[in-house]
Amino acid sequence: MRTFFEEYGFVVIRDAIDQQHVQSIKSHIFELASTRAGKKIDPDNLMATDWVQVYAGEYNAKRGFLACDIPVSQPATDARQHPNIYRAFSALSRRKDLWTKFDRYGLMRPTRNVKNLEGEYVDVASWKTESNWCHWDQNPWDEPHFARMQTILAVSDHTETSGGFHCIPGMHKGMNKYAEVYSDRWKRGCLVSMEDPELLECLYRVTLRKGSILIWDSRLPHGNWPNDDDTFRMVLYMGCCVRHESETTQNTMKLLGEFMSEDEDLLLTPLGRLLYGLDDWEIHGDQVVPDDDQISDGWFEGYQDLNSKFTLDQVGLSF
Repeated sequence: MRTFFEEYGFVVIRDAIDQQHVQSIKSHIFELASTRAGKKIDPDNLMATDWVQVYAGEYNAKRGFLACDIPVSQPATDARQHPNIYRAFSALSRRKDLWTKFDRYGLMRPTRNVKNLEGEYVDVASWKTESNWCHWDQNPWDEPHFARMQTILAVSDHTETSGGFHCIPGMHKGMNKYAEVYSDRWKRGCLVSMEDPELLECLYRVTLRKGSILIWDSRLPHGNWPNDDDTFRMVLYMGCCVRHESETTQNTMKLLGEFMSEDEDLLLTPLGRLLYGLDDWEIHGDQVVPDDDQISDGWFEGYQDLNSKFTLDQVGLSF
């Protein structure tokens, strides 16, 4: 797994969570979307939904992001603290002292055979997301080295026609070169579009079974391709970074973790408390996650600057 990840910049792990858990996340996605719509979404009457309100604007709709709401439900929390997902992050990073990233859901609407208000079944091309959308969440000029990982948890089957994750395999290793050759293209910010036609031809579609996760190196240019069938495409976005040594940042993470778990009915496991920054890895880590040579043998060559300002921006800990 680690060899594949280092070579291609991503890896897929099947059956990371069970199907009952998948169904509970799916239910919460529709619950959140219905709350945003102001009424329950009827899969048999999708045209009656105010989708701009659901997505909080056309930008999110054209990229398949369910607004900017960070889910705080038990199913989403259980995904962030799931031992299988944590173990995958730890094995790939060779570190156990990780903090979770609080991210949002992704939702693509069906674009084929959609029932309109007259009761006819039509194709809705305007509901398709942006074609060939590809970008970095890590600025090639400001951060050409490894800093963090991202993941999607498939809440539906991602097929060739449902829409899904695509990337340019292996290009994470060429990020330094790209930044050097195209130094005149420097842009500010952490989200940078990849618009080179010859490179976009190399986009590779990764299909996923529901319950699987796909983890990628943030240096990898990636995006998604549009839905072209009668199903929903659903994901939970997640990520992680290494625990920051700064006391100020640790306090910031603890405040964020407290906010994300303030619902008294929300249950955090001992691992979850560490990932949410509520408990200190140095004090409680060994009790929860025993030492493991496969995890703690150090970063491989070229992985550095794990506590950069850019990483803190990405996980919501900038100040």
